[in-house]
Amino acid sequence: MVTFFIDLMIAALSVCLAVCGIQTSGEGSWMYLLLAPIIEWVTEASLDRWRLYQAVGYIKKAMDSPKGYDEGRVTRTQESIYAYRCLRPVPDFVYRLTKRNEQEKADYRL
Repeated sequence: MVTFFIDLMIAALSVCLAVCGIQTSGEGSWMYLLLAPIIEWVTEASLDRWRLYQAVGYIKKAMDSPKGYDEGRVTRTQESIYAYRCLRPVPDFVYRLTKRNEQEKADYRL
């Protein structure tokens, strides 16, 4: 939830700076179109965070349920985790940079 507020603070600061810059420059009102990418970014970031929080809540609820851990339930939970990870895929270049290190950590734990 903290990251959501950080995003909003950055967006609010960006909008304030843009509005102040437009007003001091004396340009026409068409310059306010520069705010559209900021508004789009805030909307997309908010929706992404909301989806992520929903997915995490669903996974926690599935894991905290007092019912037994049968094979079907474990499979559904794993599918939920996979769906959560697909919401924020890791770019290929980041994966290539960290693959060896992450593999060593996994091998060490096993």
